[in-house]
Amino acid sequence: MVRAGRLAPGKGCEGVLALILANGRGRALEGLTAWQTKAAVPFGGQYRIVDFVLSNCVNSEIRSIALLTQYKSQSLIRHVHAGWGFLHRELGEFIEIWPAQQQDGERWYRGTVDAVYQNSDLIEATGARHVLVLGCDQLYALDYGPLIAFHLARDADLTVACAHAPEDSEHNEVFIGKEGRVERIEHRSPMAAAPRRSRLAAMGVFLFSGKFLGEALARGKERPATADFARDLVPEAVRCARVFAHVCDTAEHPHYWRTLNTVDRYWHANMELLDNVAPFSLHADGEWPVFTRHEPLSPARVLADAYVDGAVLSPGSIVAGDVTRSVVSTRCRVGNNAVVRDSVLLPGAVIGEGCVLDKVIVDCGASIPSNTTLGAKLCAESRYYASPEGIVLATSARPAPPVDTAARAIA
Repeated sequence: MVRAGRLAPGKGCEGVLALILANGRGRALEGLTAWQTKAAVPFGGQYRIVDFVLSNCVNSEIRSIALLTQYKSQSLIRHVHAGWGFLHRELGEFIEIWPAQQQDGERWYRGTVDAVYQNSDLIEATGARHVLVLGCDQLYALDYGPLIAFHLARDADLTVACAHAPEDSEHNEVFIGKEGRVERIEHRSPMAAAPRRSRLAAMGVFLFSGKFLGEALARGKERPATADFARDLVPEAVRCARVFAHVCDTAEHPHYWRTLNTVDRYWHANMELLDNVAPFSLHADGEWPVFTRHEPLSPARVLADAYVDGAVLSPGSIVAGDVTRSVVSTRCRVGNNAVVRDSVLLPGAVIGEGCVLDKVIVDCGASIPSNTTLGAKLCAESRYYASPEGIVLATSARPAPPVDTAARAIA
């Protein structure tokens, strides 16, 4: 995948507003979202989950972006203000934070559709001809340019980005007909045992014509207050509008696409970065960079007698023990004789001397006392949460955001 140039002539992205649904808590992420929205959860060493969808927008030359926020969004707001302020407002470029407006009575967002509905006036004020609705808890690299071109060529009311899903995937099944017209979308239960009848699944990327979106939102009283785009509005639109599927891959070469909505999936996605499964590079190779806010930290240090193999070491980290196939985020400390295997240490985590960690996620700022053994296979009893696949999530008793001098300076 080659990133477009700065001017990107003919990509057709002008007049497109990207709406990123960053208002959810993500309860299945357990303690990772105890003090922040899931969009702000750190990932891959020095990134936040939201950085990946924002980078897709910027790399696709979409420069009109709004994040809809609600649940514990302060760390997300600080991150976006400090790291994503390089767009040029004077050229019509912006990344804005849209908190709950309470436009429809004194209440908060009740669902993803309601979140967009409550910002209808702000959407209209941008003058956008098309609106790209995006989830914030997904990990993929996708150029939205071909999706937009496909949408325009078919004069679609709504275009759904689709990819091939594994046979055991619980994602909704998308059935298409001639010219990619969506015939129906069927909900699939997470507990379903029968094989999929369609390998195509919606990626959570929905491109609406501005006019059709306005009409669909105006019919809000006809659907549940907690209506969701993927579950309710999009299947409903298939029955009454021109809805097409833009297929982003082939069955032989499925597109890399992960939803980070559980502790297990979050851990697996971090491990896939180490295994070179992810298609994008976190080491600026120029093709599809992932942007973020880089803190002014010293380089990572590996002390004498330490051992590191197949790991990500982020700036400001210091390793004095053994680290194997693990992600060590910014400002982490690994003590003498500690062993960290198949684990993810989030910013500011401290691992004491002599600790043994196997398949553990250590939350931001959490400290593991010296000589502690953690891991579902190593320690049957623990005060920490253990996922269905045995991933232990170690959080502080009183979680707090990691120290952030840049954020403190602008607060």
